[in-house]
Formats: sequence, C-alpha cells, structure tokens
Amino acid sequence: MKKFFKTKYRAVMAVVLSLLVFSAYGNIVQLQKAGNQQQQVKELKADLKSKEEEYDSLREEYSSTLSQKADYESDYYDLSEEYDELEEKYNELNEKQNQKEEKKSAASYDTASSEAPSAAVSSYSSNHSDDSDVTDSSDSYSVHITKTGDKYHSAGCQYLRQSDIVITKSEAVQRGLDPCSKCNP
Repeated sequence: MKKFFKTKYRAVMAVVLSLLVFSAYGNIVQLQKAGNQQQQVKELKADLKSKEEEYDSLREEYSSTLSQKADYESDYYDLSEEYDELEEKYNELNEKQNQKEEKKSAASYDTASSEAPSAAVSSYSSNHSDDSDVTDSSDSYSVHITKTGDKYHSAGCQYLRQSDIVITKSEAVQRGLDPCSKCNP
C-alpha cells in the first residue's frame, strides 16, 4: 500500500506540476498580450497627441485665413467705392471737356459765318476739294459710349443702361468705334 500511495502521490504531483506549468505559461502569454496592448495604447496616445497638434495648427490657420478674407473684402469694398468716385470724376471731366470743345466749335463757327460770303465760298471749295477733310465740323458733337462696347450712341439709347461716358464723335471715331444701329447717332 505504501507503494500504491507513493505512485499516486507521484501522479498527483505530476498533475499539479503540469497544471502549474500550464498556468504559468498561460500567465506568460497573457502578460505578453497585455504588454502588446499597452504598447498599442502608447502608440495610439502618441498618434492622438500628434493629431490634436495638427488640428490646433489647422484651426489657427483657418482663423488667420478668415481674418485675411475679411481684410480683403474690406479692401475690395474700399477700392470699389474709390473706383466709382474716380469714374464719376472722369465722366464729369469728360463732360466739361466736351462742353469746352462745343463752345470752341461754336465760336469758330460764329467766326467763320461772319466772314464775307465770297470768302466762305472760296473756303468751302478749297476745304471740300478732298472728301477726307469733311468730317472736322460734323464730328465735334457729343456722343455716348460704354466701358466695354465697340459702338457710340445717342443720349437715351437703350444700350447705355450700365455705363454712360460722354465723348466727342471725333474721339469715338479715333478710337475705332462704330455708330449704334439702333439709335443712329
């Protein structure tokens, strides 16, 4: 019986020892998994921190861009107002210039009409010997143009809704503009 207990004792010890080895191996595997998971957590935390820094940087850049946009819009508004004022001054100066030219033309016409009829006839025949000189007096009246068009117009033409710049007909012809087919200036 002693032998029997001894054999059983050895068998039980072998089983307990086997259980301890398997248990230790399981613990080692679990520790390795836990170590791997802790490493992954560290990597994820570092990645998260990097993403948060990138987010903060992008947020600052966005705020700066919004500020620049507001500045550009303000500058655009100011320049637009300045452009409108300058365009108005340009139109006023053009109108004054046209009035001066009309007065000058009227004064030269009055001077020419007060000359003797024989001088006018001789002047007419000498001036009209070549048809290229005929356009001088007929081109001194005012016509209207647009900023972008290639035609000149009479006052009140339907094509003058968006812009209306007054110049002389001779200036319009010099610019290569053609008369409007609707208003026939």
